[in-house]
Amino acid sequence: MVVKFYISMVSGNKEMKKRQMKAQLIMESKGVNFKVIDICDPNNEDERTFMRKNAVGRNNARNAVPPQFFNDDHEDSYCGDYEGFDEAVENDRIEEFLKLPRGSLPQVPIINHSISTHSSRDVSLEKEVVAPQVNGAVPSPRQSPEKVKEEEVKEEEEEEEEEEEEEEGEDEDATTAIITEEEVKVEEVKQEQTEQEEEDEEEEDDEEETALPHEDGEV
Repeated sequence: MVVKFYISMVSGNKEMKKRQMKAQLIMESKGVNFKVIDICDPNNEDERTFMRKNAVGRNNARNAVPPQFFNDDHEDSYCGDYEGFDEAVENDRIEEFLKLPRGSLPQVPIINHSISTHSSRDVSLEKEVVAPQVNGAVPSPRQSPEKVKEEEVKEEEEEEEEEEEEEEGEDEDATTAIITEEEVKVEEVKQEQTEQEEEDEEEEDDEEETALPHEDGEV
C-alpha cells in the first residue's frame, strides 16, 4: 500500500513548506510507504487535476492546498489535509488517517514527558549505570527517530527566523543611511546660507564705509 503525498515545491508560502517538511519527516520516521507528488511539476498535470478535484478545501476554499494525502487502495482514496494528519499524529491514529491496516506500521517508542517521581539521588544513580564500553569509549544515548526529526525541524525554523531578523536589520541600516544623507544635505544648505549672509554683511559694511565722509573733510 502506497500513500500519495501531494506537495508544492515552488510555493512561496513558508507555512506550507514547513507543513510539507514536517509531514514528510513524520511519515519517514513512522515507516510509512509513500510517494511524493509535486503538483507544480509539468509532468504531473493529471495528478494536480486529480488532487484539486478530490481534495476538500478548508473554510470553503475554492481549491485545496498542499499537503494532501490519498490512498488509492481504497474506493474513497482521499485521506485528508495537513490539519487532519497533524491531529491523527497527536492522537496516535496515523494508520487510521492514512487508511492503513492497524498495526501495519513499525511501533515507535513513545517518549513519556510526565514529571518523574524519582529523587535526585535516584537520578544520579541511574546516570552512573552506563552501557558497556567499546574500545574504552562510552556510546552516547540514542534518540528516537521522532525526536531527531523534531529537532531538525526546530533548527530549520530557528535558522529561518534568524534570516528574517538579519533582513530586517539590513532594512533598518539602509533607512538610517538615507536619513544620514538627508541630514548632510540639510547641513550643507545651512552652511551655504550662512556663508552667503556673511558675504552680504561684508558688502554692506564696505558700502557704508565708502559712503561715510573722511576726517579731513574730503568726500
